[in-house]
Amino acid sequence: TVRIRSGQFVMDSAFIIADTVGSVSGNEVGVSIITKGDVSLTNSSLIFTEAFGAGRSGDIEVSARNMTVKDGSFLQTITTDT
Repeated sequence: TVRIRSGQFVMDSAFIIADTVGSVSGNEVGVSIITKGDVSLTNSSLIFTEAFGAGRSGDIEVSARNMTVKDGSFLQTITTDT
């Protein structure tokens, strides 16, 4: 699990990726961002959790006063059963 705790959190052309491989599920939360202020993702920033195999990818959890996602940025969780 990736855990971020801060006053504010800014991603600009950046990536956070949490992967799980195999038949074992990852943690319930793969990426957790908790701020007292704002979260901003800009310029194709990405927060991504993925499971390769029968396991479950972890959730993306964000708690913030405001959240901005723009300029091609996104959050995604997927499972790819191989």
